[in-house]
Amino acid sequence: MQGRTCEWRECHAADQVWGALLLSSSANSQVGGEVPPLVPEGVRRVLFVLWSGKPGGAENHALRLSRFLSMRGVQVEVAFLSSADETGDSLRSLGISYRAFGMRGALDLRRLLRFVRYVSRSRAEIVHLHQATPYLAELLCRTASQPILYTEHTSLVPRGRLRRLLWSRSLRACRRLLFVSESQKVLFEARGLVDPGVGLVIPLGVDERVYHRGCDGAAARQEHGYTPDDFVVGYFGRFEAFKRIDLLLTAASRLAGDWPSLRVLVVGFGPTEDRLRALAAELGLGDVVRFVVCPSRVSELQACVDVLVHPSEHESLGLSVIEAMGMGKLVVVAPYESAREVVEHGCDGYVLEDWSVEVLQRVLLQIRCTPQRSVEMGMNAADKVVARFGDAVCFGRLSAVYRSLRGEVVDDMERRES
Repeated sequence: MQGRTCEWRECHAADQVWGALLLSSSANSQVGGEVPPLVPEGVRRVLFVLWSGKPGGAENHALRLSRFLSMRGVQVEVAFLSSADETGDSLRSLGISYRAFGMRGALDLRRLLRFVRYVSRSRAEIVHLHQATPYLAELLCRTASQPILYTEHTSLVPRGRLRRLLWSRSLRACRRLLFVSESQKVLFEARGLVDPGVGLVIPLGVDERVYHRGCDGAAARQEHGYTPDDFVVGYFGRFEAFKRIDLLLTAASRLAGDWPSLRVLVVGFGPTEDRLRALAAELGLGDVVRFVVCPSRVSELQACVDVLVHPSEHESLGLSVIEAMGMGKLVVVAPYESAREVVEHGCDGYVLEDWSVEVLQRVLLQIRCTPQRSVEMGMNAADKVVARFGDAVCFGRLSAVYRSLRGEVVDDMERRES
């Protein structure tokens, strides 16, 4: 890697001071040229809406954003359409109020109406939806007095004409629409769910105080039973079929015989957990693989790994990849939609275009044999995260969106009064 300059250092240097910000609106007006303040001026109350509090990228983002805003004097409340789960526990420990409505599905009309009344009576100045049922955005736009901001976290476009129509109507109804990656935005435009040029891309940030190059991986490894000689390959995320964790387990089974120090750490939760455990047993990985479900301190486990592998077929952004990069870990990812927006192949990680068990085996062996190169790439990755994906950068941009929304509401009120 000597003598090579990563492309992101040249193309995105302005991100370190947030750069110019394009705020998309019905008039596609541009606002930029100034550094967005960390406190959204004029905004004092914000309501976040999520489907549940099961830990995931959207939920962790909303949790950190809630803490970020509340520390700056903004009153935050979080509404969970179904259950609060682990995110609710974390909010309680931060002193942030929340409410769970116990919906048992999108057609639970009785609880849905209770939620709509709750929003209409809320004193929040902005309602920000995260990973909620999409049609809810249009419903709230018709019933709530506050501006509705919607962050789309998924890259999985719904199947069926009716579902896509409902989704599209909801997305178009929002006062502001946010995407977490450019590829996600392009996908939604290509499928006709949103009009071209509508929506703003603001990636999910990571907490630089937690995910940084100085994390004590040795202490974490000792605490969790790994020796200094162990080579730990990790996966962090939901257990879903499209995440293709089976490919990682298969590759590990083929490498383990000639690589006695190889260890695999699989962390997360989801519907395919039993199937993955059965596959690991079938492949004879009892002493190699370790499953950890819904841990309370994920960052400590992330500090244990030498390499993070993310074999997912689809990903709107891939927050666990960014977190690992922030710690200076080497990442190996599949060519999902946003992979190259996050990872520059050969500079701060590997994007395997020809994704297969055999290719993953070969790359892991290459990483094992070139430790110094892995360290250099990890340093590049950590620098990129600070410049492009840190909470200060991403939340600063989001604060500017809040400020813009608040300004539009005030302008509307003044026009009505005049």
